[in-house]
Parts: sequence; C-alpha cells; structure tokens
Amino acid sequence: MSNIDRELLNARKTERESTVREGLSAEKIVSEGRTLETMQEDARVVLGISPDDIIELEYEKVLARQNDEANAFSILNTFINKSTKYNIATEEETKVLNAIQSRMAEQVCTRFNIDLEDLFEEA
Repeated sequence: MSNIDRELLNARKTERESTVREGLSAEKIVSEGRTLETMQEDARVVLGISPDDIIELEYEKVLARQNDEANAFSILNTFINKSTKYNIATEEETKVLNAIQSRMAEQVCTRFNIDLEDLFEEA
C-alpha cells in the first residue's frame, strides 16, 4: 500500500480552480465589452501613471501609498470623533483637525470616486 502525495494533488486542484476562475473572469470582462487594452488603461488611470509606465512596477507602491492615505484619513476621523466625545482636544485644536480632515476628505473622494455626501455616515 502506498500513500498519495496530497500536497501535489492539492496543488493541481488549486491550479485547476484558478484556471477556471480566470476563465470566468475573462468571460465577464468580454461580456462587459472590455478588452485587455481598456483594462490596462483603466489600471493606469487608477494608479495615476503614464501609458509608458509598466503597471507591474508601479502598482504595489502606488496602491500602498493611496491605501495608506485612506487609512490615515480614517484614523484621523476616529481620533476627531473620540477627542470630541471625551473632550481630549480644545475647540481650537478640533477646528484645525477638522480642516485637515476636510482637505483629506476631498482627496479621498477624488481618488476613490466617492461623492462627499456619501463619504460620511450619520452617527
């Protein structure tokens, strides 16, 4: 009696599943009328890079920076809410923080294509 190589079998199963998922994605993309070229153009627009730049070389650092900016905005918002709730910051300090948050909100809305009215929820 011999044992099967489960690692190999699982690797092959994963490869097959990945291939099918890629095929499903391709079908969806084609049905939406998109092409490889339009997808690349869209990615370059999101990253803010020129048509000559290589997406693979730019996406990690650009997306990481953009996501860090969005996270910083979220953290600032949480700090402002808590500092107001617990009277941590003075009124003057809160005005400065709110001004920074407003500027960051505009940047986040532009970058992530969100209407400013939709960005904030009522508490």
